[in-house]
Amino acid sequence: MKIPDWLEAIKLRPLYLAAIFLSGVLLLNKNVASRFGLTDFIQQYATWIGFITLLAGVFWITHAVHFLTKSIKNKIEFLKYRKTVIYRIATLSLSEKILLFVLVQTNTQTVTAPITNSVVHSLCSKGIMCSASGTGNSLKWPSSIKDWVWEYLRENSDKIFTELHKLNPEEIQDRLKQILDLFE
Repeated sequence: MKIPDWLEAIKLRPLYLAAIFLSGVLLLNKNVASRFGLTDFIQQYATWIGFITLLAGVFWITHAVHFLTKSIKNKIEFLKYRKTVIYRIATLSLSEKILLFVLVQTNTQTVTAPITNSVVHSLCSKGIMCSASGTGNSLKWPSSIKDWVWEYLRENSDKIFTELHKLNPEEIQDRLKQILDLFE
């Protein structure tokens, strides 16, 4: 079934639909029409101008409602995802916490490690880090802490890394060395 040509207006961008709608509203205003000398034209085609204005307005509102519902849905999904990742941060293994602790302490958001590194891979699968796409080599692949997670870790580092503050620096260095040995 072929779509009539006039229904192609549905495909117009919301900006064009708004322009058509507002133009129609202005044309139907008698003061504006007389100012531009369009009174006779508008009297002759008022029905069509009204119909096109109404149609453009409906399509424009439809676009706006769709955009708003999609935006709200995406925001709700992100908040659910964020809540899940924050829960996962609370249940990290000691190795994962040590790596994140050192990255936060050294103000470094990216680490390079082999693609097969289990600690980095685990952090990526939990949504805390993400691997770069198409850069590096298999022995030194960059992975970064997501921006919003980075801010959360920095703001809540005392609460998240409480047990690491109790360890002496040598013990942290030894455990970090074990993790870093996996990187090389």
